[in-house]
Amino acid sequence: MSAIEWSALAAIVTAALSFAAGRRLAGGSVNTSTADRLWKEAGAIREALRIEIEDLRAEITTLKHDAEEREGEISALRAEVREKERQIRDLRSENSRLSRHVDELERRLSILDPAGGAP
Repeated sequence: MSAIEWSALAAIVTAALSFAAGRRLAGGSVNTSTADRLWKEAGAIREALRIEIEDLRAEITTLKHDAEEREGEISALRAEVREKERQIRDLRSENSRLSRHVDELERRLSILDPAGGAP
């Protein structure tokens, strides 16, 4: 090979190596900056989700407390309903007894005053 050919070959090899090295350096910085940006975005997403999870846990705790209070209120209302139902049964029984008593008194009155009139 002649000197010119060697020079041309050396120039081509040098250009190819320079291109490959430049591409690798540029590619690495692009990938690094992209990875860094993606990592930061993922971190921001994780932080937002962590905050949302904390908020939801607090809301669940509040809702559980409210549910327990409502269960207590419902239990008290059920006891009150049972008491009112018992009172209604007692009053109906008393009403029936008094109605029979009134019927008996009216029967006795009709025996004492068969005319049923006032003086």
